[in-house]
Amino acid sequence: FYFLFLWRKTLGMSMVGLEVRFHADTRQSPGAVLLRTTFFILAVACLGIGLIWGIFDREAKCWQDILSDSSIVRVP
Repeated sequence: FYFLFLWRKTLGMSMVGLEVRFHADTRQSPGAVLLRTTFFILAVACLGIGLIWGIFDREAKCWQDILSDSSIVRVP
């Protein structure tokens, strides 16, 4: 939650050049980040099915991306 709120990315995302973008507004709110983090925990808790979902989704979105209206983008 902390890293996503401050920098829009976790430490692992920074190493590979990825960032979270929220579609609803230009600046992420603490509530939106907390919602995404909670959905990520639920996606992992369901035996990882929420993360595997991204492989078969047309837009490559996992459960936390779909439910929080966010996406992962590559940044230079």
